[in-house]
Amino acid sequence: MPTFGYIKRTYPILEVIRGWNPNEPFTRTATYPVKENELILSGMLITPVWVGANSRLEWTVADKDTAGIDTAAIYLAQDDWFKEDVIEAGNLVGLSCAGQFEVESAFFTTGVAYVEGAFLTVGDDGKVTLASAGDATEVIVGQVTRAPGNVGDATFKSLVGTNSGVVNTDVITFNTLYIPAHS
Repeated sequence: MPTFGYIKRTYPILEVIRGWNPNEPFTRTATYPVKENELILSGMLITPVWVGANSRLEWTVADKDTAGIDTAAIYLAQDDWFKEDVIEAGNLVGLSCAGQFEVESAFFTTGVAYVEGAFLTVGDDGKVTLASAGDATEVIVGQVTRAPGNVGDATFKSLVGTNSGVVNTDVITFNTLYIPAHS
């Protein structure tokens, strides 16, 4: 897992298991600059917001409590905001939760009992979390295919050798699945 020079990784990068072909023009992705002072890491939930000062859409970390975020436009950050390619291009690629991807991400709310088939929604600080049963106001962004916390399973990723002090970290595996909120 490549990393960027002196930066020590705490989380593994987003791994797309199925559905991502960067050369295929029909996959659901978007590319925007990163909003100033946003710490976006690979695998976080992000969303575009209008920044009037720059007269353009820019990425911000998706959070269930942030006002003004378009919950119909939730994406997964493909890379870290500080990656050389992102800085040079001036844009970050986001994979749409409305796309048909299966991904592994280290950004999920801990202390929650995830089970295979459970629906996921936007949590705090760019993390997915378990959707509340019967809450029609939540946007569903995915469905669990492999729950975190399975010792000996592929859900633990080793970061040894990737400029990190972390030996193993937990990830959640899910299919992107966009279902809009109902009111």
